Amino acid sequence: MTGLGDAVKYLYANFLLRDILSFVMPGAAIVWVTLYRFFPQLLDQNFHWLLYIPIFGLFYVTGFAVECLERLSGSVHLHTLDDATFKERLSIFCRCWRKREDIYKEFRERAFEFLWASSDHDWAKQNYERLVVLKQMCANNFGAVIIAGILFGVSFSPYGWVKMGILSLVILVLLVSLFWGYRDFTIEVTTLENKFKSLRQQDLGVDK
Repeated sequence: MTGLGDAVKYLYANFLLRDILSFVMPGAAIVWVTLYRFFPQLLDQNFHWLLYIPIFGLFYVTGFAVECLERLSGSVHLHTLDDATFKERLSIFCRCWRKREDIYKEFRERAFEFLWASSDHDWAKQNYERLVVLKQMCANNFGAVIIAGILFGVSFSPYGWVKMGILSLVILVLLVSLFWGYRDFTIEVTTLENKFKSLRQQDLGVDK
């Protein structure tokens, strides 16, 4: 039991458990339904064990795309301060997106301040991270079940063009959501870098 506990603690500390529950699991559900109902011949193939590395990577990327889609559509809010409209979220696709104001700046700075202040309190950080894991896991797996259910239902259509059309649409929407996520996280990195510099200067001022 001690070995199992240490293993779980290691996975949790390195965010691997969060990634498995929040991204790999929902991604695997969508990919498996797609292969099972649209390309069953691929499931009969004997893959080299090294191929499972990119396969798990595909699971992860698919699950992350589900989260981006939920955030972009507004069906899931990662925090109570997320009151941005769908139009505001879409504005990240404009040409001047690098110069736009971070619509989640207040939340991101508050979360960063909390983690900074609780750096000496492991229990506070662990509890915060646990809540984040539970929130992401519930939202992402729920979204994945909905998407997988749509694909599963469409797969029974007698028209091949309908099945391929819906599948292509789902893939396109997930790819667009990934692109949105890339731009949003680029803006988030800038926000957190500025906040880190500000907090660092405050700490240096106190030390002096």
